[in-house]
Amino acid sequence: MEIRLFFGMFKTKSVYLYYRFSISKRQRKVKRGFRKDRCKKLNCNRKGELFRVMKAGVFQAQMFLEEIWDKVEQGLKIFGRDERNKMTMEMETLYRLIDLQPEVVCRLRAVGEALELALVEPYLERLTQRRTAAEAYRELSAFLAEDTDNMKMLYCQLVCAGRVFDRYRQKGIAESIYIDTMKCFTRFLKECRQKNGRLFFDRGWWTYRQISMSLFRIGALEYEFSEEEGEKAIALHIPSDADLSAEAVDRSMQEADTFFRTCYPDYAYDRYTCESWLLSPVLRQLLPEQSHIVSFQKRFTIKSVDREENEYIEWLFQVPVDTAYEQLPVRTSLQRKVRELLLDGGTVGSAYGIRPRSGDADRTDRFRRQRDTDDLAVHADRAGDVCLPPV
Repeated sequence: MEIRLFFGMFKTKSVYLYYRFSISKRQRKVKRGFRKDRCKKLNCNRKGELFRVMKAGVFQAQMFLEEIWDKVEQGLKIFGRDERNKMTMEMETLYRLIDLQPEVVCRLRAVGEALELALVEPYLERLTQRRTAAEAYRELSAFLAEDTDNMKMLYCQLVCAGRVFDRYRQKGIAESIYIDTMKCFTRFLKECRQKNGRLFFDRGWWTYRQISMSLFRIGALEYEFSEEEGEKAIALHIPSDADLSAEAVDRSMQEADTFFRTCYPDYAYDRYTCESWLLSPVLRQLLPEQSHIVSFQKRFTIKSVDREENEYIEWLFQVPVDTAYEQLPVRTSLQRKVRELLLDGGTVGSAYGIRPRSGDADRTDRFRRQRDTDDLAVHADRAGDVCLPPV
């Protein structure tokens, strides 16, 4: 699906109508001239000269239309439309594709009318490039210093999201992957409302990864270009709406392996990494063995544990991290168990793990042996683990 489809249809139809109108008008003038002057002024045979004059008129009209078309491509105002209106058409299409909240769309339309894209253009191009996206985001944030609810930043990032669609097509990436990846904006806005009670954009520091084609949503999980111990790797992320059933995770990782082999054949990596509160060893004591979270943990070799990390409060309870433990909402059994753990003086923290890429048997065996060793160390440390409540 071409995001520029609607604007392209408008251009084509407008140029066609102008072409028809101009030629028809010229033809009528030529015919009237011959009928009135009976070929005296032209001093020629009516049929032959009429054909040549009409042909010359068509040629002049074609030259004129080519000049207009060049100006349209340069972004000048032609037929009452300019580059900003063209971008608005693209944005409206993107809003529908990612199911953006209607109230956000209304605010973004106002931002689009007021914001001069030419002023931020130097940042936008760099935002769509993997190597410069992080720096461009910081510089754009400083430029948009007074940005109510970060709506200008959201608009700029969605402009970039629309622009990278062509690059997705050039690489042969499925449209469904593009849509699922860019729906992160809709998901984050929803989470922001749940967490803060009002809607604003608070994830610009993360979403530059999606618009720079550094991170992709493939099935249940997200995959990002990364490094681990100086080697190329793929960092695995778990969206809040991810299905962590064994079947969904297997399918996602198989599709991801095919995706990178097909679309990025030169990116040779041999491992996946994951850093998340969902890998915390503490959760194994709180959840049954058949839990999807426990099953997901078993896929990774845990390399380190961060007991001070507290962002899990935001992800698990959908509240600010500084919320008093007594006020944490309880809707699930895991929320209830974690709140009890916190009230007893414990914490969950987070963990960092690695997993070999499928198809490497030797590396898989080595990772499994390392995982067994690390598991023994984790179990041995649990008796005196400071993240558990005191006995």
